Amino acid sequence: MRSPSGKAFPLPLATCLRASTLIETIVASIIFLCVFAMAMDTMTRLFASGRDDGDHLLVESAMGQRRRALERDGAPVPGSRTYVYPWGELRVDVRPYGESSSVFEVDMRAVTLRKKEVAYRYILGDEDTGRRVDGSLSANRPVDP
Repeated sequence: MRSPSGKAFPLPLATCLRASTLIETIVASIIFLCVFAMAMDTMTRLFASGRDDGDHLLVESAMGQRRRALERDGAPVPGSRTYVYPWGELRVDVRPYGESSSVFEVDMRAVTLRKKEVAYRYILGDEDTGRRVDGSLSANRPVDP
């Protein structure tokens, strides 16, 4: 059989081509999605394991723990404390903020063994510690057991 231009068709017109159903297409898409997700997970792990700089996660975790401890313990005691970790050290400086005796400036500085430094400075007040000016616990803050 030939086309109007004179070229032969690759398949006779009487041949029916089978099309995919909607269910087959959805199943194929799901399979493709699963393979793609596994490949992306593998690639991410390969590139992440090639880097040895995971200290920033440990530093952020330690700083968060120290901040929660300051808030939990109530009004902090002014002074400087140094905490030593396997990744480096964390220094916490607490000093009164201005003339107030219930507001404190907290300066946290972490230095890793690779000499990378992370620093946070923030204000810690009565509403953060859950204490009133007279030292009693506020009613809206639960007491830790």
